Amino acid sequence: MADLNLKSLFVVTVGILALSGCSSLQPTAELSEVSMLVHERTGETIVWDPTLSPPKDINTEIQSILSKTLTMKSAVRIALLNNSGLRAAYAELGIGRADLVQAGLVHNPLFEAAVKFPQGDHQLNLDLGITLELLDILFVPLKREIADSELNAKKAEVAGFVIGLIADVRDAFVSLQAAQQIENLFEQAVTATAASSASAMALYEAGNINQLTFDTERYFHEETQLARREGNIRTLEAREQLNTLLGLNQATQWTLSLRLPSPSRFEANDDIERLALDASLELTAARAKLLALGATHRIKNTTALIPVVEAGGVAERNEREWEAGPSFAVALPILDWGTARRAKSRAEIVRAQENYIGLQIKIVAVAKIAHARLEKEWHKVSFYQKTALPLQFRILDQTLQQYNAMQIGIFELLSAKRKQIAAGQAYIYALRDFWMAQHAVDEIRAGRLPSVQPFETFGSPMVSAGTVQGGH
Repeated sequence: MADLNLKSLFVVTVGILALSGCSSLQPTAELSEVSMLVHERTGETIVWDPTLSPPKDINTEIQSILSKTLTMKSAVRIALLNNSGLRAAYAELGIGRADLVQAGLVHNPLFEAAVKFPQGDHQLNLDLGITLELLDILFVPLKREIADSELNAKKAEVAGFVIGLIADVRDAFVSLQAAQQIENLFEQAVTATAASSASAMALYEAGNINQLTFDTERYFHEETQLARREGNIRTLEAREQLNTLLGLNQATQWTLSLRLPSPSRFEANDDIERLALDASLELTAARAKLLALGATHRIKNTTALIPVVEAGGVAERNEREWEAGPSFAVALPILDWGTARRAKSRAEIVRAQENYIGLQIKIVAVAKIAHARLEKEWHKVSFYQKTALPLQFRILDQTLQQYNAMQIGIFELLSAKRKQIAAGQAYIYALRDFWMAQHAVDEIRAGRLPSVQPFETFGSPMVSAGTVQGGH
């Protein structure tokens, strides 16, 4: 009978472990959900198996994309295929899936054995025991509920990371376009000032202009060259930033379209705050974490007074006879009544609730400011397109005519040239800032707060008309 009891206990234990360990460890379903969510909100498709290294066909696709002029969409495609941070984010899904499987398991039974050496010729006495934590078994459903909520939070966070990466790539792309366009602007300016400086030197050597006029022309040329060098550095910085997001090394060769597109229209959206709240993946993750905290609190509240309850069986052999029976162990609430654990659990829930409320307020504020900034950048672009650039062109043309007619001096002419260059530079920055503001609004609509908050400034100040060295 004792042997039968031990065998029965062993069979029950193994059965529990087998039934609780049947879940898959592969986060295939979770990755599919994230992919669908990202596609619905951005139109982009993610393709990745977090269990494998990048397969050859992915590398082939990347090389095929890089062999052509890079567009914003193709740059996003490379980032979704090749960004190491994104692969690390996908690994979070594997961690969450493993935690969910682990939550369905119970701790291994504890087996104990003791050998007693009696005096004389008596046989050895054996004590055998096996125990399981009863509370561990009883709380399996709640632990799975916690892990499932945390996995849902991870899915929202990973989807948000993908959406954020897409926005970052788009921002980096237009930043590089702007840097290249400004670099090209100063290349043209240097060519023009070099010719003007050479003409001034010839006139100076012939005695037709004085030292002041010659030095002024030369200074303007040197100033423009310095601005070009700074533009070269800005282009390098912007290129490396995009390289990093695409997961490419410095030696990788690629080109992208030079000019920033001009926006055709601005679409006002007075309901942006509600859309931001409804779409927010941060709120989705926060709600899931609150559910996990609620289930955790139920466990802590139940086990605060008696955290350990064990049951099992023992068998003892005295001489040649076996004695077997059930065993039971419980932690006595004498020194620790669990008051602190319960209080901590309640405080964690309150903290999460307040953070959730604060996040809602922040999302509304960020959405409102982002929309206002987009409208501001639209008006700035329109100003430069319709007013500033045409006026500066006419001003320079009229100034040149008056200079040739000897009605004004070199200082007025160079000032007009500086203002035209500054207006062109400011227009490029305005285009860049408009598209970055548009990307921020798109990111909010897709469910993620921009990595650069509207409370911070990513735009350029108005470029001074007295200098050709603008930017940041």
